[in-house]
Amino acid sequence: MLDQLKQIGFYTDCLGNAHWSEPANVIDEELARSLVGIAHLLANEKAVTEREMELWVEHMRPVYGAPLDLMKAALLNWFAAMRQNGLWEDGDIGVDGFVWGETTLQMLREFWEGFAAFVAREGEIVTKIESPSPQHWLGICGVGRPGFYLYGVVCTWSASGVHELRAELIIDDHDADYYFDLLHADRRDVEKEHGFSDEMEWYNPIGVQHRKIYWRLPTDFGDRELRTDQYRWLLERSEALHRILSPRVRALPVPK
Repeated sequence: MLDQLKQIGFYTDCLGNAHWSEPANVIDEELARSLVGIAHLLANEKAVTEREMELWVEHMRPVYGAPLDLMKAALLNWFAAMRQNGLWEDGDIGVDGFVWGETTLQMLREFWEGFAAFVAREGEIVTKIESPSPQHWLGICGVGRPGFYLYGVVCTWSASGVHELRAELIIDDHDADYYFDLLHADRRDVEKEHGFSDEMEWYNPIGVQHRKIYWRLPTDFGDRELRTDQYRWLLERSEALHRILSPRVRALPVPK
């Protein structure tokens, strides 16, 4: 791929069915910046550690053969884990911009800024969220216990091939399995309380520490006319998660 880009980026050529390719018509600013980002990554002479490889397997193996956007999301999670372990520092070009492109990052920033304003106007249980930033997830609020947090997620990489908006309670704790099982045992009563027609998802994957309880909405983030409906859906589901699960989370017994 890089060799082909080099060819069309530097030379005028006749390709395919007598189609003339000229560099000025092929290489735009966004592609050029992406190529510079690739060069920064590939030119890094830092030795690879065993921990880096372990993190790579942890994050990338589950998405092998998955849709491209899903693999991109896993790659970003790997970079985040690398930062947390002190194994990576962003250079002049951020990893998010390199992976997703500046157009997507601008959409994400605008989406979360709009949602923050909507929460300030309309929120009853959730009245303030974390500072908006150009990423696919945003912290909404805690639910009264460390290791449990509400997130909003903009999915442009869903396995279904369409965009999704998610309202999630994430359990990120060494005893996540234990806490998740206790909450799941009360699933029938929980789902009676929320009153929504869309199904609540209980996500309990093998081989990772976190667990999730969430709703998801198939949608189109490219259609700005849907923004108010998207914001209202996300706020209503987030407040329902807090209202229904927060008392249960605070009452969970500590494992023996």
